[in-house]
Amino acid sequence: MRRCVLILTVVVLSACGADASKGKQSKTTMTGVVSQSCDDLSETSLSGVAAVTDGGLVRVWSTAGFHEFFDLPAVGDDPMNPPTQGDGSFVESVAVVAGTCIVFVGMCCEPAIGLTKWFKTPGTQPINLVGHLPSVSPDGTRIALVGNEQLIVTPVESPDSEGITIDLSASDSSTVVDIVWLDGDRLALLVEDDEGARLRMVVVSKKMLGPSVSINPESGRSTTEVSGISLIGVSDGGLLLGSVVDGVNVVDRRSAETLASVGQEKYSYGSQWMRRTNGHTVFISADGFLSILKDGDDDPSPIGVKYTWAG
Repeated sequence: MRRCVLILTVVVLSACGADASKGKQSKTTMTGVVSQSCDDLSETSLSGVAAVTDGGLVRVWSTAGFHEFFDLPAVGDDPMNPPTQGDGSFVESVAVVAGTCIVFVGMCCEPAIGLTKWFKTPGTQPINLVGHLPSVSPDGTRIALVGNEQLIVTPVESPDSEGITIDLSASDSSTVVDIVWLDGDRLALLVEDDEGARLRMVVVSKKMLGPSVSINPESGRSTTEVSGISLIGVSDGGLLLGSVVDGVNVVDRRSAETLASVGQEKYSYGSQWMRRTNGHTVFISADGFLSILKDGDDDPSPIGVKYTWAG
């Protein structure tokens, strides 16, 4: 745990500019390449990392050095100019199948059941799938979506086919706000209701939804006092949960077996977003600056500003 968090701290300091001189030098937007052919651009295809700009544009990186990326065709409403009536439909999250050209773009908030845009390759028109919050399994073979009070698991190559569905209605009035694969058979769900946020586990092979687990049992206070709760990802077999408590960033390691807390680290770096995916840690500072750290590298790649989500 400590080694992982220290690595994340390096990203934080670079992105937020804890060292003023280094921060100024690193904040340069990288040049991107937009292509209609994923395979032609890179032999390794997509790196597995994507981000969403403050204008709702989905950007997908194709090379390990993050010098080349695709801007997907615009989908949904512009968050800078939302519709005057209704909730609108906005890009919520993105899941990329590393080493392929497949991208899933989750949408919120209309229709209410959730919608995901399936791009077989960047530059093509997407196909609509029922459900949102797309998450790709660790081996890159399956995609999980949440829709109609169900978790829907299908092959990434044919996500519109009949797959495995797990009933989530037992979660009462709670709403699933994020999901992440723990391994090839289990997923962690972050759910919220009027009482705050909790974790639940789904075992796909058994079609089983586990009991809810408190997010913040040690403090003895309501989780509604905790902000910025998110699933960072999985590291060394454990689930990493991020939150902000009294202005301090907390990385909480959870057991992959029980989802119980097994340790926390606290840092005062004021981050907005952190995520581990496909061998990378992506990081967005409070002012929207994105950095990406590849596992095994010492320094993160500074990407640029005006990002709201990355994974």
